[in-house]
Amino acid sequence: MKNKCQWLPELVELDLNNWENTSDFLYRIFLEDFIKSRPIYNDKGVYVRRHPEYNGKHDAYFHLTCKMEEGCSDRTPDLERCKRIKWPRKLIENHMCSRPNCCNDIKIWKERYRGKIRINFLKVKARYILIIEEHDDYYLLVTAFHFEFQHRMIKKLKEYDASTNKLR
Repeated sequence: MKNKCQWLPELVELDLNNWENTSDFLYRIFLEDFIKSRPIYNDKGVYVRRHPEYNGKHDAYFHLTCKMEEGCSDRTPDLERCKRIKWPRKLIENHMCSRPNCCNDIKIWKERYRGKIRINFLKVKARYILIIEEHDDYYLLVTAFHFEFQHRMIKKLKEYDASTNKLR
């Protein structure tokens, strides 16, 4: 099914028969989108965390392609995150889009987390969230993922509503 947002890339097809090649392919997309050039948000570059590297790949890459089980240091590939590897940069670049039926479901809000300000970009219809952290002269990519379960999406929408009520 074609998505209605021309700027939101189609899902990446994954070759599950050869995960090493697939991971390398996804990593090249990550490098293109965040290392060779950087997205800009509010006139500041969005950087990624490099360390700790694993198998020569940036730490941030794993936050975009893997899930972390509670209390576990190993990351397990999350196929839904992997399929959406091209979405984080495009969401940052198009967060101000105002096209009906495409962008009217983007919710953006700030929240305090461990003494830092984090900016949440939630694409409601796609059930997808991107989180970056604000620093003095740059932003840091934290994570991005697809909501598998509707109740988690509803929880995030409540956080958005609470944040906008604070501003009133």
